[in-house]
Amino acid sequence: MFSFDIKVITQELKELSIINMKIEKIYQRNGEFRFKLYGNGRKDLVIKPGVCIYVTGYPKSAPKNPSGFAMFLRKKLHTLEILDIKQIKFDRIVEITLGIREAMYRLIIEFFGQGNIILTDKDYKILSLWKKHHKREVYVGNCYEFPESENIFTEFKLEKKDKEIVKVLAVDYNLGGIYAEELCLLSGIDKNSKEVDTEKLKDGVKKLENMEKKVNVVEGEIYPYELSRFKDKEKKYYNSLNEVLDEIYGKEELIEEKSIEKRIWKKK
Repeated sequence: MFSFDIKVITQELKELSIINMKIEKIYQRNGEFRFKLYGNGRKDLVIKPGVCIYVTGYPKSAPKNPSGFAMFLRKKLHTLEILDIKQIKFDRIVEITLGIREAMYRLIIEFFGQGNIILTDKDYKILSLWKKHHKREVYVGNCYEFPESENIFTEFKLEKKDKEIVKVLAVDYNLGGIYAEELCLLSGIDKNSKEVDTEKLKDGVKKLENMEKKVNVVEGEIYPYELSRFKDKEKKYYNSLNEVLDEIYGKEELIEEKSIEKRIWKKK
């Protein structure tokens, strides 16, 4: 997921009323974590670190042998309430705050690299995690530190660097290649230039920030906005980002899973 996807999906999850819902059970199946919620009806929150997060309408069967990490999460978070969900700065990180009375925890989901889930206390001391990260010293007992990143919408200050503007925007400002190129198009600047008109770029940033949400799939990729580079391409539109994520990762994966189970049953 790009930073823009994280921005949109965190807002949609709030609109789906997961705030104030409570944790009933937590399952892990390979790289997918499923949080069964109750309190405002029942919902399944699916977290695929490094890939996506969404509420699904296609529940899967529970694994026979739950993982140790999932059991630890369940022990700590069972019956706790989701107090907030937010994107950190404009990075590919989601933080879910959970608690009741004096107990409060933070569930941090990383969507960059191979992805990760880290459980910390309210002061960000790491209690458990899915994957250790040696270079960043992400270990149990350490204090979790968010990776350094710049939010182009709140901290825009373009310093002269000896690389193309599109690379600066994609990497230093977490836009990713697609949205870095879109910003260059909106600004009317050459993406390969190292000398940039700052005022033009600022105007482009405003346009990028105020894009109207229009979730679509084009060339097999999901976008929450219509991008200039795909203006002449055929698109399929959806009502929300959550809807398309659930169709692709929820519905299609469930169909594939049932198909595999059926083939195994027939073979037996």
